[in-house]
Amino acid sequence: MTIGEALKKERKYHGLTQAEMVAGVITTAHYSKIERDKHDISAYDIFEILTKNNINLVDFIKEIEDTYQSTPENQINLNLRLIHAFYQSDQKSVRILNKEIQESAATKEEKLRAILIEANVTHTIDQIPGKVRKEIKRILFENDDWVDDKLTLRLFCNSMLIFSHNELNFYINEIIDKYSAHFDQEDFHHQKLIASICVNFLYVNCINNNLDFDSRIFHYLINCPRCQNFSFIKFCTITIKQWRVKIRQTHGTIKIGGEDPSPVQSVYIPQTPWLFQGTIKDNLCLGESFTDQQLLQVLSEAGLADELGKDPLNRIIHPEQEDLSGGQRQRLVIARALLRDRPIILLDEITAALDEKNSDDIREILYNTPKTIIESAHHINFDLTKKYGFESWMIEDHHLVNNK
Repeated sequence: MTIGEALKKERKYHGLTQAEMVAGVITTAHYSKIERDKHDISAYDIFEILTKNNINLVDFIKEIEDTYQSTPENQINLNLRLIHAFYQSDQKSVRILNKEIQESAATKEEKLRAILIEANVTHTIDQIPGKVRKEIKRILFENDDWVDDKLTLRLFCNSMLIFSHNELNFYINEIIDKYSAHFDQEDFHHQKLIASICVNFLYVNCINNNLDFDSRIFHYLINCPRCQNFSFIKFCTITIKQWRVKIRQTHGTIKIGGEDPSPVQSVYIPQTPWLFQGTIKDNLCLGESFTDQQLLQVLSEAGLADELGKDPLNRIIHPEQEDLSGGQRQRLVIARALLRDRPIILLDEITAALDEKNSDDIREILYNTPKTIIESAHHINFDLTKKYGFESWMIEDHHLVNNK
Protein backbone atom coordinates (compact mmCIF):
# COMPACT_ATOMS: atom_id res chain seq x y z
CA MET A 1 0.00 0.00 0.00
CA THR A 2 1.38 3.44 -0.93
CA ILE A 3 1.52 6.36 1.50
CA GLY A 4 -1.28 8.10 -0.36
CA GLU A 5 -3.47 4.99 -0.25
CA ALA A 6 -2.77 4.46 3.46
CA LEU A 7 -3.59 8.10 4.29
CA LYS A 8 -6.83 7.91 2.31
CA LYS A 9 -7.77 4.66 4.04
CA GLU A 10 -7.23 6.21 7.48
CA ARG A 11 -9.13 9.37 6.52
CA LYS A 12 -12.13 7.42 5.28
CA TYR A 13 -12.08 5.15 8.35
CA HIS A 14 -12.19 8.20 10.66
CA GLY A 15 -14.86 9.93 8.57
CA LEU A 16 -12.77 13.03 7.86
CA THR A 17 -12.73 15.45 4.97
CA GLN A 18 -9.36 16.21 3.41
CA ALA A 19 -9.31 19.62 5.11
CA GLU A 20 -10.01 18.01 8.49
CA MET A 21 -7.36 15.35 7.89
CA VAL A 22 -4.51 17.80 7.16
CA ALA A 23 -5.38 19.83 10.31
CA GLY A 24 -3.43 22.82 9.02
CA VAL A 25 -0.16 20.87 8.60
CA ILE A 26 -0.11 21.26 4.80
CA THR A 27 -2.56 22.71 2.28
CA THR A 28 -5.61 20.67 1.30
CA ALA A 29 -4.66 20.99 -2.39
CA HIS A 30 -1.22 19.51 -1.71
CA TYR A 31 -2.70 16.73 0.41
CA SER A 32 -5.20 15.85 -2.31
CA LYS A 33 -2.32 15.15 -4.71
CA ILE A 34 -0.55 13.06 -2.05
CA GLU A 35 -3.59 10.79 -1.72
CA ARG A 36 -3.44 10.31 -5.51
CA ASP A 37 0.33 9.59 -5.31
CA LYS A 38 1.09 12.63 -7.44
CA HIS A 39 3.05 14.43 -4.72
CA ASP A 40 5.58 13.40 -2.09
CA ILE A 41 5.22 14.22 1.62
CA SER A 42 7.90 14.52 4.29
CA ALA A 43 8.09 11.98 7.10
CA TYR A 44 7.55 14.76 9.62
CA ASP A 45 4.38 16.04 7.92
CA ILE A 46 2.99 12.49 7.97
CA PHE A 47 3.85 12.26 11.67
CA GLU A 48 2.10 15.58 12.40
CA ILE A 49 -1.04 14.62 10.48
CA LEU A 50 -1.28 11.20 12.14
CA THR A 51 -0.65 12.67 15.59
CA LYS A 52 -3.28 15.38 15.23
CA ASN A 53 -5.85 12.76 14.20
CA ASN A 54 -4.87 10.24 16.92
CA ILE A 55 -3.84 7.66 14.31
CA ASN A 56 -1.34 5.08 15.54
CA LEU A 57 2.01 5.63 13.80
CA VAL A 58 3.22 2.05 14.30
CA ASP A 59 0.09 0.64 12.63
CA PHE A 60 0.48 3.13 9.77
CA ILE A 61 4.11 2.07 9.21
CA LYS A 62 2.99 -1.57 9.00
CA GLU A 63 0.48 -0.59 6.30
CA ILE A 64 3.15 0.90 4.05
CA GLU A 65 6.31 -1.08 4.88
CA ASP A 66 5.71 -3.81 2.27
CA THR A 67 5.69 -1.12 -0.42
CA TYR A 68 8.76 0.76 0.77
CA GLN A 69 11.04 -1.68 2.60
CA SER A 70 12.23 -3.15 -0.71
CA THR A 71 13.02 0.27 -2.15
CA PRO A 72 16.51 1.26 -0.91
CA GLU A 73 16.33 4.82 -2.20
CA ASN A 74 13.08 5.55 -0.36
CA GLN A 75 13.75 6.42 3.28
CA ILE A 76 10.18 7.27 4.32
CA ASN A 77 9.79 4.18 6.54
CA LEU A 78 13.12 4.60 8.35
CA ASN A 79 12.59 8.34 8.80
CA LEU A 80 9.08 7.88 10.17
CA ARG A 81 10.29 5.33 12.68
CA LEU A 82 13.19 7.59 13.68
CA ILE A 83 10.89 10.58 14.25
CA HIS A 84 8.52 8.39 16.27
CA ALA A 85 11.42 7.15 18.43
CA PHE A 86 12.64 10.75 18.83
CA TYR A 87 9.28 11.93 20.14
CA GLN A 88 9.18 8.92 22.48
CA SER A 89 12.76 9.65 23.70
CA ASP A 90 13.52 6.01 22.91
CA GLN A 91 17.34 6.04 23.02
CA LYS A 92 17.81 2.42 22.00
CA SER A 93 15.59 2.66 18.91
CA VAL A 94 17.07 6.01 17.89
CA ARG A 95 20.60 4.58 17.99
CA ILE A 96 19.60 1.55 15.91
CA LEU A 97 17.68 3.61 13.34
CA ASN A 98 20.43 6.21 13.03
CA LYS A 99 22.93 3.41 12.33
CA GLU A 100 20.61 2.00 9.63
CA ILE A 101 20.17 5.43 8.06
CA GLN A 102 23.93 6.10 8.04
CA GLU A 103 24.47 2.78 6.24
CA SER A 104 21.59 3.30 3.80
CA ALA A 105 21.16 5.28 0.60
CA ALA A 106 19.66 8.18 2.55
CA THR A 107 20.43 11.72 1.46
CA LYS A 108 23.14 13.71 3.23
CA GLU A 109 20.45 15.86 4.87
CA GLU A 110 18.60 12.81 6.20
CA LYS A 111 21.84 11.41 7.63
CA LEU A 112 22.73 14.71 9.30
CA ARG A 113 19.25 15.04 10.82
CA ALA A 114 19.54 11.47 12.12
CA ILE A 115 22.89 12.31 13.77
CA LEU A 116 21.34 15.37 15.39
CA ILE A 117 18.29 13.42 16.58
CA GLU A 118 20.49 10.78 18.25
CA ALA A 119 22.62 13.51 19.89
CA ASN A 120 19.41 15.15 21.16
CA VAL A 121 18.00 11.99 22.69
CA THR A 122 21.30 10.78 24.17
CA HIS A 123 22.32 14.25 25.44
CA THR A 124 25.60 14.21 23.48
CA ILE A 125 25.20 17.46 21.52
CA ASP A 126 28.56 18.70 22.81
CA GLN A 127 30.28 15.65 21.28
CA ILE A 128 29.27 16.41 17.68
CA PRO A 129 32.47 17.15 15.68
CA GLY A 130 32.96 20.71 14.40
CA LYS A 131 32.69 19.76 10.72
CA VAL A 132 29.40 17.94 11.30
CA ARG A 133 28.07 20.91 13.32
CA LYS A 134 28.61 23.21 10.33
CA GLU A 135 26.73 20.84 8.05
CA ILE A 136 23.88 20.48 10.55
CA LYS A 137 23.50 24.25 10.83
CA ARG A 138 23.37 24.47 7.06
CA ILE A 139 20.63 21.86 6.58
CA LEU A 140 18.51 23.11 9.49
CA PHE A 141 18.21 26.64 8.16
CA GLU A 142 18.69 26.31 4.41
CA ASN A 143 14.97 26.79 3.72
CA ASP A 144 13.40 30.22 4.14
CA ASP A 145 10.38 28.68 5.88
CA TRP A 146 12.39 26.89 8.59
CA VAL A 147 10.50 28.85 11.26
CA ASP A 148 7.33 27.01 10.18
CA ASP A 149 8.85 23.52 10.33
CA LYS A 150 8.12 21.98 13.72
CA LEU A 151 10.79 19.29 13.49
CA THR A 152 13.46 21.91 12.71
CA LEU A 153 12.21 24.05 15.62
CA ARG A 154 12.25 21.08 17.99
CA LEU A 155 15.78 20.10 16.96
CA PHE A 156 16.94 23.71 17.28
CA CYS A 157 15.34 23.90 20.74
CA ASN A 158 17.50 21.03 21.99
CA SER A 159 20.70 21.82 20.08
CA MET A 160 21.57 25.36 21.11
CA LEU A 161 24.95 24.40 22.54
CA ILE A 162 26.36 23.94 19.02
CA PHE A 163 25.59 27.57 18.09
CA SER A 164 27.55 30.72 18.81
CA HIS A 165 25.97 33.60 20.76
CA ASN A 166 25.57 35.68 17.59
CA GLU A 167 24.00 32.78 15.69
CA LEU A 168 21.50 32.15 18.48
CA ASN A 169 20.56 35.83 18.62
CA PHE A 170 19.95 35.87 14.88
CA TYR A 171 17.71 32.78 14.84
CA ILE A 172 15.79 33.75 17.99
CA ASN A 173 15.06 37.18 16.50
CA GLU A 174 13.70 35.49 13.37
CA ILE A 175 11.39 33.37 15.53
CA ILE A 176 10.17 36.36 17.54
CA ASP A 177 9.62 38.39 14.35
CA LYS A 178 7.62 35.50 12.89
CA TYR A 179 5.36 34.67 15.83
CA SER A 180 5.06 37.72 18.08
CA ALA A 181 2.14 39.24 16.15
CA HIS A 182 -0.05 36.12 16.17
CA PHE A 183 1.34 33.88 18.88
CA ASP A 184 -2.08 33.48 20.52
CA GLN A 185 -3.48 32.10 17.26
CA GLU A 186 -1.08 29.15 17.12
CA ASP A 187 -2.19 25.77 18.45
CA PHE A 188 -1.21 24.95 22.02
CA HIS A 189 1.63 22.54 21.15
CA HIS A 190 3.21 25.08 18.80
CA GLN A 191 2.97 27.77 21.47
CA LYS A 192 4.68 25.54 23.99
CA LEU A 193 7.43 24.62 21.52
CA ILE A 194 8.21 28.28 20.75
CA ALA A 195 8.14 29.14 24.47
CA SER A 196 10.51 26.25 25.22
CA ILE A 197 12.92 27.51 22.56
CA CYS A 198 12.93 30.93 24.20
CA VAL A 199 13.50 29.51 27.69
CA ASN A 200 16.36 27.32 26.44
CA PHE A 201 17.85 30.38 24.75
CA LEU A 202 17.71 32.30 28.04
CA TYR A 203 19.26 29.35 29.87
CA VAL A 204 22.19 29.12 27.44
CA ASN A 205 22.75 32.86 27.88
CA CYS A 206 22.65 32.45 31.67
CA ILE A 207 25.29 29.72 31.82
CA ASN A 208 27.52 31.74 29.47
CA ASN A 209 26.88 35.03 31.32
CA ASN A 210 25.67 36.68 28.10
CA LEU A 211 23.39 39.65 28.71
CA ASP A 212 23.28 41.00 25.16
CA PHE A 213 20.03 39.77 23.64
CA ASP A 214 16.64 41.12 22.53
CA SER A 215 14.51 42.06 25.56
CA ARG A 216 11.35 41.30 23.55
CA ILE A 217 11.84 37.68 24.57
CA PHE A 218 10.74 38.51 28.14
CA HIS A 219 7.53 40.20 26.98
CA TYR A 220 6.91 37.27 24.66
CA LEU A 221 7.20 34.66 27.40
CA ILE A 222 5.52 36.53 30.25
CA ASN A 223 2.47 36.95 28.03
CA CYS A 224 2.13 33.23 27.33
CA PRO A 225 -1.40 31.86 27.84
CA ARG A 226 -2.56 31.83 31.48
CA CYS A 227 -2.73 28.11 32.10
CA GLN A 228 -0.93 25.54 34.21
CA ASN A 229 1.20 24.28 31.32
CA PHE A 230 2.95 27.65 31.04
CA SER A 231 3.36 28.49 34.72
CA PHE A 232 6.84 26.95 35.01
CA ILE A 233 7.94 28.74 31.82
CA LYS A 234 6.73 32.05 33.25
CA PHE A 235 8.47 31.36 36.55
CA CYS A 236 11.77 30.68 34.76
CA THR A 237 11.35 33.79 32.62
CA ILE A 238 10.69 36.16 35.51
CA THR A 239 13.54 34.65 37.52
CA ILE A 240 15.98 35.10 34.63
CA LYS A 241 14.71 38.62 33.97
CA GLN A 242 15.32 39.63 37.58
CA TRP A 243 18.72 37.91 37.52
CA ARG A 244 19.64 39.87 34.39
CA VAL A 245 18.85 43.16 36.12
CA LYS A 246 20.82 42.23 39.25
CA ILE A 247 23.81 40.86 37.37
CA ARG A 248 24.08 44.10 35.39
CA GLN A 249 23.99 46.07 38.62
CA THR A 250 26.57 43.97 40.46
CA HIS A 251 28.66 42.38 37.68
CA GLY A 252 28.59 39.17 39.75
CA THR A 253 28.27 35.51 38.81
CA ILE A 254 25.85 32.70 39.69
CA LYS A 255 27.21 29.54 41.33
CA ILE A 256 25.53 26.33 42.46
CA GLY A 257 27.50 24.59 45.18
CA GLY A 258 30.51 26.66 44.19
CA GLU A 259 30.33 25.56 40.56
CA ASP A 260 28.99 27.11 37.37
CA PRO A 261 25.38 26.09 36.57
CA SER A 262 25.12 22.95 34.46
CA PRO A 263 22.25 20.76 33.16
CA VAL A 264 23.79 17.72 34.90
CA GLN A 265 23.08 19.33 38.28
CA SER A 266 19.31 19.12 37.94
CA VAL A 267 16.50 16.80 36.93
CA TYR A 268 13.09 17.94 35.65
CA ILE A 269 9.74 16.33 36.47
CA PRO A 270 6.88 17.57 34.24
CA GLN A 271 3.15 17.83 34.84
CA THR A 272 2.29 14.86 32.61
CA PRO A 273 4.14 11.64 33.50
CA TRP A 274 5.88 10.27 30.41
CA LEU A 275 5.98 6.46 30.22
CA PHE A 276 6.32 4.18 27.20
CA GLN A 277 5.43 0.57 26.40
CA GLY A 278 7.99 -1.70 28.00
CA THR A 279 9.03 -2.94 31.41
CA ILE A 280 9.24 -0.73 34.48
CA LYS A 281 12.98 -1.35 34.38
CA ASP A 282 13.14 0.07 30.83
CA ASN A 283 11.12 3.11 31.91
CA LEU A 284 13.44 3.78 34.83
CA CYS A 285 16.76 3.22 33.03
CA LEU A 286 16.00 4.95 29.68
CA GLY A 287 18.91 3.11 28.10
CA GLU A 288 21.36 3.74 30.95
CA SER A 289 22.87 1.04 33.17
CA PHE A 290 21.73 0.58 36.77
CA THR A 291 21.72 -2.42 39.07
CA ASP A 292 18.45 -4.07 40.07
CA GLN A 293 19.26 -3.10 43.65
CA GLN A 294 19.43 0.59 42.69
CA LEU A 295 16.13 0.31 40.82
CA LEU A 296 14.34 -1.41 43.68
CA GLN A 297 15.72 1.19 46.10
CA VAL A 298 14.23 4.14 44.19
CA LEU A 299 10.91 2.31 43.80
CA SER A 300 10.89 1.93 47.57
CA GLU A 301 11.76 5.61 48.09
CA ALA A 302 8.90 6.54 45.77
CA GLY A 303 6.46 4.43 47.78
CA LEU A 304 5.95 1.79 45.06
CA ALA A 305 7.71 -1.22 46.58
CA ASP A 306 4.48 -3.00 47.57
CA GLU A 307 2.23 -1.81 44.75
CA LEU A 308 3.72 -3.31 41.56
CA GLY A 309 3.56 -7.05 42.20
CA LYS A 310 6.18 -9.69 43.01
CA ASP A 311 8.47 -8.84 40.07
CA PRO A 312 8.06 -5.07 39.65
CA LEU A 313 11.09 -4.48 37.41
CA ASN A 314 9.78 -6.85 34.70
CA ARG A 315 6.18 -5.68 34.89
CA ILE A 316 5.01 -4.45 31.49
CA ILE A 317 3.55 -0.96 31.12
CA HIS A 318 0.98 -0.70 28.34
CA PRO A 319 0.52 2.38 26.11
CA GLU A 320 -2.84 3.23 27.66
CA GLN A 321 -1.32 2.86 31.15
CA GLU A 322 -4.77 2.01 32.44
CA ASP A 323 -3.28 -0.54 34.85
CA LEU A 324 -1.55 2.27 36.79
CA SER A 325 -3.24 5.04 38.74
CA GLY A 326 -2.33 8.67 38.19
CA GLY A 327 -0.42 8.71 41.46
CA GLN A 328 1.53 5.56 40.54
CA ARG A 329 2.49 6.96 37.13
CA GLN A 330 3.77 10.16 38.72
CA ARG A 331 5.69 8.24 41.39
CA LEU A 332 7.37 6.14 38.69
CA VAL A 333 8.61 9.35 37.09
CA ILE A 334 9.80 10.52 40.52
CA ALA A 335 11.65 7.21 40.97
CA ARG A 336 13.30 7.78 37.59
CA ALA A 337 14.40 11.24 38.74
CA LEU A 338 15.71 9.97 42.09
CA LEU A 339 17.73 7.33 40.23
CA ARG A 340 19.77 10.12 38.56
CA ASP A 341 20.73 11.47 42.01
CA ARG A 342 20.98 15.11 40.93
CA PRO A 343 21.30 17.82 43.63
CA ILE A 344 18.42 19.92 42.20
CA ILE A 345 14.90 18.71 41.35
CA LEU A 346 12.64 20.96 39.23
CA LEU A 347 8.91 20.27 39.61
CA ASP A 348 6.47 21.61 37.03
CA GLU A 349 2.82 21.33 38.17
CA ILE A 350 3.42 17.67 39.04
CA THR A 351 0.22 17.31 41.10
CA ALA A 352 -2.14 19.26 38.82
CA ALA A 353 -4.08 16.13 37.80
CA LEU A 354 -4.07 14.47 41.24
CA ASP A 355 -6.40 14.65 44.22
CA GLU A 356 -5.33 16.30 47.47
CA LYS A 357 -4.20 13.09 49.21
CA ASN A 358 -2.06 11.90 46.29
CA SER A 359 -0.64 15.41 45.92
CA ASP A 360 0.41 15.53 49.57
CA ASP A 361 1.84 11.98 49.44
CA ILE A 362 3.98 12.81 46.41
CA ARG A 363 5.23 16.06 47.92
CA GLU A 364 6.13 14.25 51.15
CA ILE A 365 8.28 11.83 49.13
CA LEU A 366 10.13 14.64 47.37
CA TYR A 367 10.40 17.04 50.30
CA ASN A 368 11.98 14.25 52.36
CA THR A 369 14.91 13.92 49.94
CA PRO A 370 18.18 15.78 50.71
CA LYS A 371 17.80 17.78 47.50
CA THR A 372 17.15 21.36 46.51
CA ILE A 373 13.51 21.47 45.35
CA ILE A 374 12.23 24.17 42.99
CA GLU A 375 8.51 23.73 42.38
CA SER A 376 6.08 25.65 40.22
CA ALA A 377 2.41 25.05 41.05
CA HIS A 378 -0.98 26.71 41.20
CA HIS A 379 -1.96 24.84 44.34
CA ILE A 380 0.46 24.35 47.23
CA ASN A 381 -0.03 22.88 50.70
CA PHE A 382 1.61 25.63 52.76
CA ASP A 383 1.52 23.44 55.86
CA LEU A 384 3.95 21.09 54.09
CA THR A 385 6.22 23.88 52.87
CA LYS A 386 6.43 25.24 56.42
CA LYS A 387 7.00 21.75 57.83
CA TYR A 388 10.04 21.23 55.59
CA GLY A 389 11.29 24.81 55.77
CA PHE A 390 10.62 25.81 52.16
CA GLU A 391 10.37 29.39 50.98
CA SER A 392 7.27 30.24 48.93
CA TRP A 393 7.15 32.87 46.19
CA MET A 394 4.22 34.10 44.13
CA ILE A 395 4.04 35.80 40.74
CA GLU A 396 2.31 39.15 41.08
CA ASP A 397 2.25 41.74 38.32
CA HIS A 398 5.12 40.00 36.49
CA HIS A 399 7.33 40.00 39.61
CA LEU A 400 8.34 37.34 42.13
CA VAL A 401 7.07 38.21 45.62
CA ASN A 402 8.06 36.35 48.79
CA ASN A 403 4.98 34.75 50.36
CA LYS A 404 5.99 35.09 54.01
